Amino acid sequence: MNCELCSDTNKCGQCKPGYFLRSQECVESCGSSDKISKHNMICSKTNRCLVDNCLECEDNNPSVCRQCFNGHYLHNNMCHLSCPGTLRADRMNWICLESNMFSWYWVFPSKSSCRNKCDMIAGDCSCRQDCINYGNCCQDVEDYCYKFIIS
Repeated sequence: MNCELCSDTNKCGQCKPGYFLRSQECVESCGSSDKISKHNMICSKTNRCLVDNCLECEDNNPSVCRQCFNGHYLHNNMCHLSCPGTLRADRMNWICLESNMFSWYWVFPSKSSCRNKCDMIAGDCSCRQDCINYGNCCQDVEDYCYKFIIS
């Protein structure tokens, strides 16, 4: 209901301003035992995972991460701030995907534009080539900096 960007499975990837994202749902406040990222407006359940920056591990195996938190992307059972190599950060599912697969790697809605800003930070989003790995590209990066997207 207070989701800004939903997946095809009705799970939220980004909440409307003033709401926190917690377990793919938008809430007004975080739980008392949650880790809180006010910068990203994300609540993370505390857990006993053995994988750094992991939000949720397998029920019977704390060494296997199912979902990362605080803007980290899951790849090879590790939570990364950016996706390695040519992998694309998918902001919807918080995973790293092969470059030929569709991913939500842009800030939505971004308030800035890449027009005449390729290879620069454009305010709330990026027009640099590595924005694909960090998942923080401006919405119009493909229009103005398309050479970065082609792989």
